Amino acid sequence: MLLAISGRNATAGDVKTAYSNQVKNIKSHFRKMKDWIQPSEPFTLVLFELTFKPSYDQQIHADSNEAVNFIREYIHLHLYKLDPGSLTFQIEKDQIVSLIFAEDSEQHVRTTLEELKKVFDLDRELGFLTTAASPQRRDSSQLAEAYTYGLN
Repeated sequence: MLLAISGRNATAGDVKTAYSNQVKNIKSHFRKMKDWIQPSEPFTLVLFELTFKPSYDQQIHADSNEAVNFIREYIHLHLYKLDPGSLTFQIEKDQIVSLIFAEDSEQHVRTTLEELKKVFDLDRELGFLTTAASPQRRDSSQLAEAYTYGLN
């Protein structure tokens, strides 16, 4: 996880505070996500991490936040076809998470991610999108475990 502390040299305290704030941000998102998952509803968590290359700023004269919003919506539209109850949201500047609630969805998720890859590969000179899908989980208490799986 990269920590950005702008404007001056970061002290150990700055890094600790920034890291603590990021952990709190993720925890607050988990609480919200858990509210949307029925306790014993199976789900698959897909983590998307965006990396913009310097060529993005050179070629595209728009804020990368706008691109992240567009990408999030694009991902949601594709996953909605797979599961109309799916949820997709941004949890960090460069991370998007989707929750898919379709039963036995592993192969369908893989196929959908392959379709998304083909589209995002068209702009690989501007950046790339890393994806990781957790194995299907059977209980909302496994949400943090599914997220950690995606990070690794």
